[in-house]
Amino acid sequence: MMVKIGLIICGPPPSESVKQGILAEKCGFDSVWIPDHLVDLDGCKVDPWTVLAGIGTRTERVFLCPGVTDVLRCHPAKTAQIVASLDEMTGGRAGLGLGAGEAMNIIPFGIAWEEANARIQRLKEAIEVIKLLWSSSKENLVNYTGKYYHLEEACLDQAPTRKPHPPIYVGALGSPQLLSLVGELGDGWLSWICTPALFAERFRVIQEGASKVGKNVSGIDAVAWLYVAISEDRKVLKRAVNVGKALLAIERNVLKSSGYKVPPLNFSAQHILASHKSLSSVAKLAREVPDEIVYKTCALGSVDECIELIDRFARNGATHIAIRDLGPNIEKDLEVFANKIIPYFKNQKNE
Repeated sequence: MMVKIGLIICGPPPSESVKQGILAEKCGFDSVWIPDHLVDLDGCKVDPWTVLAGIGTRTERVFLCPGVTDVLRCHPAKTAQIVASLDEMTGGRAGLGLGAGEAMNIIPFGIAWEEANARIQRLKEAIEVIKLLWSSSKENLVNYTGKYYHLEEACLDQAPTRKPHPPIYVGALGSPQLLSLVGELGDGWLSWICTPALFAERFRVIQEGASKVGKNVSGIDAVAWLYVAISEDRKVLKRAVNVGKALLAIERNVLKSSGYKVPPLNFSAQHILASHKSLSSVAKLAREVPDEIVYKTCALGSVDECIELIDRFARNGATHIAIRDLGPNIEKDLEVFANKIIPYFKNQKNE
């Protein structure tokens, strides 16, 4: 089965991030994703729009998307204009990744942190507003009345190149309400760390959401976020396993669904703050996470082991794999993908 392969660029400063995006296209990757964080537990975060524009002007084919931005820090009209501009600059290669927000990017900056249902409703309205504005013009003014957003004879002068509009990917973990929204309004789904079985379970909720509105789920691009370290060096793998354990300590639903003991924690992936206190708590809890569950959620080890896990995700509904490289030499790892892994999924039919 055909599956697209993307690269998540997460950590390097802007100039280095642009270089990695250019290299990703040269190595045959289908897409580049950049998280939209002001801060994070693992340090340096760049403005995705600036970096994606830098990559876009020096590439010709690769799809460009934030993974993901939220609707609390920027009005959807401005977001729509940014994406339309990037789409025009790159000949229709821009996408929009949207989510309901994370506390670390909201609370420290004095922005109101709303409860989950409110943030999901705000996200729903933002998607509707953005799509309306992408279809607008001075000859086609648009109106919208929602709980959070209001348009009155509005339009954007900058229209996107891609028709009917750039695809919208919704970032969603396990919330049934948010997963259903992906099916109802999204063109794609960006997951986070999980097992192939949990990916399939969550995708079924998306399918149900699509069915409710008479939408064909085959048109939804299901993206599995996959942490990768291609190496047989024990030190490299140990570092990668420790990263995976820390991530799973935060996203405890993966542990619970797989039958593992769930570490007690008073915050989740959406609610954690990027502080030394949080880092200390996560590091302590990570020690309780078994190594074996990390290998079920992250592609660590040989090329064959990486291919095997990607293939399992594909068999469980993933149409797109976005890798986050945990190795010490990303250039070397991208070459391995270019020479061995990407050709496998592009050229071989898997039953």
